[in-house]
Amino acid sequence: EAAGHITDTPYDQLLGTNVSVLFDAETAVYIQSLLSELQSAQHPQTNKFEGIVVGENKHPIPVLISSRSMHDENGRFQDCLLVLTDISEQVSAKQAIYELYKNAQEQQGQLTALIESSQDGLVHVTQDLNIPVINHQTSQLLQLPRKTGSWRNQTAHALIETLKQHTPAAIAAFEQVVTCIQGDTLTSAKGEFETNQRFLQWETWPVTIEYLQLGYLIIFRDVTKEHDIKMLRQELTRTLVHDLRNPISGTRLSLEMIERIEDKSVTTPMTKRRLKYIHRALDNTNRMQRLVDNILDVGRMESGEIPLNRNQISVGDLITHVLRVQAAVATDKLKALHNQVPTGLPPAWGDVDLIERVLFNLLDNSIKFSQQGDEVFVTAVFHETPTPEIHISVTDTGPGIPDNLKDKLFSKYATGNHEKRGNGLGLAFCKLAIEAHGGRIWVSNQSDSETTFTFSLPTPP
Repeated sequence: EAAGHITDTPYDQLLGTNVSVLFDAETAVYIQSLLSELQSAQHPQTNKFEGIVVGENKHPIPVLISSRSMHDENGRFQDCLLVLTDISEQVSAKQAIYELYKNAQEQQGQLTALIESSQDGLVHVTQDLNIPVINHQTSQLLQLPRKTGSWRNQTAHALIETLKQHTPAAIAAFEQVVTCIQGDTLTSAKGEFETNQRFLQWETWPVTIEYLQLGYLIIFRDVTKEHDIKMLRQELTRTLVHDLRNPISGTRLSLEMIERIEDKSVTTPMTKRRLKYIHRALDNTNRMQRLVDNILDVGRMESGEIPLNRNQISVGDLITHVLRVQAAVATDKLKALHNQVPTGLPPAWGDVDLIERVLFNLLDNSIKFSQQGDEVFVTAVFHETPTPEIHISVTDTGPGIPDNLKDKLFSKYATGNHEKRGNGLGLAFCKLAIEAHGGRIWVSNQSDSETTFTFSLPTPP
């Protein structure tokens, strides 16, 4: 019955049938050849081989054929027993495994080609600190003495020892990865170093699949061109700033002298008009001076060249002074400035000149982007926990800031699409100055027409 099921033929109809008609041509030929060999055999023999059964519906079925010859007491061959085992599922499984293997090999080839064609150096360090992946670009950037392939499946420690002799500045990237793996932490990091008159940037990223940690990927990138452009821009900016400072200072000094010699006791309309224009020119000259100082000091603060002259700062007095200076510009543009700083506020701890410039920058922005009839509010709040600090906020009722601009707002040269956009350095200076004090600065929108800039300052130790 089982034979009939496999061959798709009623088993009673199989009796007396030539065995060859049950199989495909290749299997039938092999069975006939086997039977011919068994005719001359003197002892029972067993064989196993795979074949194809072709039933009445002509649908091929893979089978495992086990044969055993039967002999009489004189050793003469009598007949042969064939046991057929349907192996369709096993064959399908084998085919599926082969296809998976083939696809995996193709994907592995594509991944290898992608890694090798990358302009960045790529290194994969596993959880057991082995290196299964490292591309040719890494060898070139790090000046490794051996061929790239020889580093595959080596340990990270072995590569670190080699780097000590050739590119010691690159060791920090690998030590960062080793520390994270041994400490069982998932932390990204980045750095930059110079080697052989080139500037390289590195980043480390944890590699995970769902909840499985597969190690870390280290990326090395040649940023020499970007670094040279950055240095050129800084040099041009520094030269430009120094060239601008003298005429600005001269203009301001001339305006101050004109203001002093102007007879303020005469209150004719012409005298009032002249003084108004002189004050306006002085205000704009001072704003120009702050802009030039921002351009120069952003670079100096990035390189740590500006020391902080820390002292106790009376927040209320400082804000009152800044608002008084800005009042002329605000009134001229029909803005209302509100001082909402409470009394009894403890002093802040910092460089009063830098914090004053931060306030001027934030107020300049608020006034610039506000419209006629808008208002600007300055507040300060003391927070005792988690660490004592003072939060100073500047809020305007202007057009607000788009969400896509908030993330890069404090980056250098970041500007919006507003017709009055600036040079993108004022807020970058604010961020650097506040962070140098150990504080933070952030922006929030209460509505589509209200923006608040807030920064924190520590209190005296």
